[in-house]
Amino acid sequence: MFGLGIEIDPDATTLSFESSYGVHGWIKARRVVVSFEPRPTSLA
Repeated sequence: MFGLGIEIDPDATTLSFESSYGVHGWIKARRVVVSFEPRPTSLA
């Protein structure tokens, strides 16, 4: 995903993103939860 933007106003939070693999646009929601999980490291 490229160009992630976040705009917060009193009514909602808007996540906007630039084109990546043919997908682009925005999501507007009253509540947004984002979490990250660590990627396993290789045991070479």
